[in-house]
Amino acid sequence: MFTGENGKRVMQDPLRRADRYRKEAAELSELAENASSTFLRDHYQRALFERGANYMPVPPSITAASVPCPQCGQVTRIKSVEPHPVSEKESHTFECRECGLPRTYTMKLN
Repeated sequence: MFTGENGKRVMQDPLRRADRYRKEAAELSELAENASSTFLRDHYQRALFERGANYMPVPPSITAASVPCPQCGQVTRIKSVEPHPVSEKESHTFECRECGLPRTYTMKLN
C-alpha cells in the first residue's frame, strides 16, 4: 500500500510491482553474470535473492560452498561436484537441509 495523490491509502498494482521485480532481477542477474570478481558476483547474487527476485536462476561462483535455497530461502550446502559430459564444465549439486530440495548448476571451468 502507498499514499495516493488525494492522501488516501491505495493498493499498488500487482502487475506494476511484478514488472519492477522482473526488471530489477534482470539487471542484478546481468551484473552477477558480468562481474569482474567472485566477490562482486556473490554480492549481486545475494542482492538478487534478498529482494525476492530469486526466480531468475543465477549460477553460483565455481568456488561457492553454499547458495540460498530457491524454495525455502535457507542455506543449501554443496553435495557433489562431478565432471560434465561437455568438456570444460562441472555439475555442482547443492541440497537444502531444511526442505531437501536438490539444485544442480552446470558451470564452465575457468
